[in-house]
Amino acid sequence: MTGPDLDPQLAASMRRVIIQNARSTAGRRFSLRRIAAVVATAALVAGVTAAAVAVVIAGVPQFAGPPAALSPTETSTPSPTPTPTPPTPTITVPTETPAPPAPPLVEETPTPDLVAGYDARTLWDLCIARGQDEFPGAVATSEYDLRFVQPTPDGVPEVTVGFDTPDDPMPTGTIWICRFGGDPAAPTLDFFTAKDI
Repeated sequence: MTGPDLDPQLAASMRRVIIQNARSTAGRRFSLRRIAAVVATAALVAGVTAAAVAVVIAGVPQFAGPPAALSPTETSTPSPTPTPTPPTPTITVPTETPAPPAPPLVEETPTPDLVAGYDARTLWDLCIARGQDEFPGAVATSEYDLRFVQPTPDGVPEVTVGFDTPDDPMPTGTIWICRFGGDPAAPTLDFFTAKDI
């Protein structure tokens, strides 16, 4: 760095450091190595300071200098430069694959309760119909249940139904017992009796 490149305060500071170093070591033998170290230290301090000043000046707009003037050829209205049009974004909507249609609901008919090959519910209904024919106004006191339709020891299906009947011709609290035979597809009532409870 030469004189015009350095800041006057920085140059003065460097001179003081060099002179102080020289005075403190007066009377001693100066070696080139010692002088080179002092000069290198001063140069390092000067370089760092100059770099810091340059960074500060470059960062402040008023010190950056005047804006570049347009040349006379640039004073005319420039032809508009077409600005590139940004690409239009494409939106990809995933197509939904329709779900396969649900299988049709098939109402399952309950499997009939079978007793000795006969439909137990059918036998129950036939026994109630017969009891109401025999005892008009009778009311069943029990609901259908498979435990009331069982085979006899001979394998004949037997139905036991609890009823409340009018006083005439039988007192209330009656059990009707029905036994069936014939073809299981078309059962026949072979035996009907009423018992008091």
